[in-house]
Parts: sequence; structure tokens; C-alpha cells
Amino acid sequence: MKSRLDTRSRPGRPSRTGRAGAGGGGGAGGSAVGGTETTPGDGYKYHTFTTGGTLEVTGSLDVEYLVVGSGGGGGTNNGGGGGGGGVVTGSATLSANATVTVGAASAPGAAGSDSSLDAITATGGGNGGTFNTNGGSGGSGGGAGSGSSGTNSGGAGTAGQGFAGGANRFGGSGSRASGGGGGGGAVGGDATSGNGGVGGAGTEWPASSGNYYGGGGGGWVYAAKTGGAGGTGGGGNGAGYPSASHPGSKGTANTGGGGGGSITYPQEYGGGSGIVVVRYPV
Repeated sequence: MKSRLDTRSRPGRPSRTGRAGAGGGGGAGGSAVGGTETTPGDGYKYHTFTTGGTLEVTGSLDVEYLVVGSGGGGGTNNGGGGGGGGVVTGSATLSANATVTVGAASAPGAAGSDSSLDAITATGGGNGGTFNTNGGSGGSGGGAGSGSSGTNSGGAGTAGQGFAGGANRFGGSGSRASGGGGGGGAVGGDATSGNGGVGGAGTEWPASSGNYYGGGGGGWVYAAKTGGAGGTGGGGNGAGYPSASHPGSKGTANTGGGGGGSITYPQEYGGGSGIVVVRYPV
């Protein structure tokens, strides 16, 4: 059956893709199966996809959705934090089956992958920069990698999905540091002397739930301490030097969090896998 997803755009943040056209009043008039199905008692039924699949729809169903790309991997040599996966939220009317794609966890230093609900796509996070390089662009941008001279910029985020990564701080031991990856809700922090940039905070969904997605990874620092903190929403912490005794962390699975920046293998950190969630009143 050909899928139909009826949406119309809504300007500005935090909504990423807009409210649907007229439908049958909440979830009334339709039903769906697919993903992990839960009814937690908040008045909604949830379909959660942590891998690709199909939401099988009968009738016409008004839904709210969350689509999150996978986070970018943290940079692997004087590395900036990986950008959080793009976060797209909104509402729609589904009148046929919807195809779901979920971005896989990224490798260290690599960009994240897109997630989608039919035509609604959240872009994977940008990779963290390496020695004296800018962060990669993506759903949210990766932080800039640090070096011995010159200032580099964080990567750009995707409009309506996330924010830019932070700039680096050049210099020698004790001062050199890398920028934090951008998040779905805030820019990544610029590095300062002796401190890796913090990852940008992710986006809360549903509102007032305490659940955040698309946090940026923290930047590496050339000092005997932990690097920048990962952003709320699954961002990994940046490593210090040496990374073996001051490790960072990867992005959290199924949050789209960016990986923390690092200096050397095997202390290297990829981004967390994405997620797609659909809910409707019951």
C-alpha cells in the first residue's frame, strides 16, 4: 500500500516539521502496529523504533512524532566533540503504512546517519574535527579540533534540527583544547584555555518529560583532566591527556548523542544511534 503522510510546515523552533492537516481528532478513527508498543498511562500509546521497520496503519490516525538522526563521532586526534543527531518533532495524519529508518551508531571521527519517518528526515550529526580542522556539519555540527596554532570553527547545524559546534583553543600542553559538538537545543561550547568545550544540550520530547535527545559530545583537552562534558541528551564526555587515564565516552544509544573528542586509539568515541517514536491519544 502506498504510504501517505500529511503534514504542513510550522515556523521556528522547537517544532521541526509541522502540524498535520485535518484528521480524526487525536488517535480516534485509526490504529497502528509496529516497533515496541507501550501504553505508560499518560494518555498516549507509543511506537518506538530503535531499528528500521514499518508502522502499519489502519484507517486515518493523527499522531505526534520524534525523529532523531544518529550522533556524529568525536574527533580522534586533538578531537572536537561529535554533533548530536538532528531532532525533528511535529504532528501528522497517517492514512497508510509508514516506512521507518533509524540511523546506526557512528564510528569515531565519522558523521552520523539519517533517520526518517517516510519523508520526514532527521540528519545525522557532524563529526568532530581533528588536529587544526573545523568540525563537520550535520543535524548539529561537530566541534573544532585543536592544534598548536590558529583558530578553527565548529560545523554548522541543520536549520530547524540542531545547532553549530564550538570553536577550538590552540596552544601547548595545559591550554590546547577542542570545541564541543552542537546539540538539538543549544550550540556547542567554545573551548577555553585548559578546558574542552561542553556539548550542546539536546531537545526535550515530549515536553516536561525529562527525556532529551541529540546532545553534543564534549571536546578533548591537552591536560591531565577530563575534557568537556557531554550535552544532556546522550552526548559523550571529551577525553583528557593521556586519554587512557582520563577517558571520555561515546554517545548514548538511541538518543542521537555525539561522541566525545579524544587523542588516540583505542580511546576513541563514536556517536549514539538514532530513534523514531510515534504516539497518539488512547
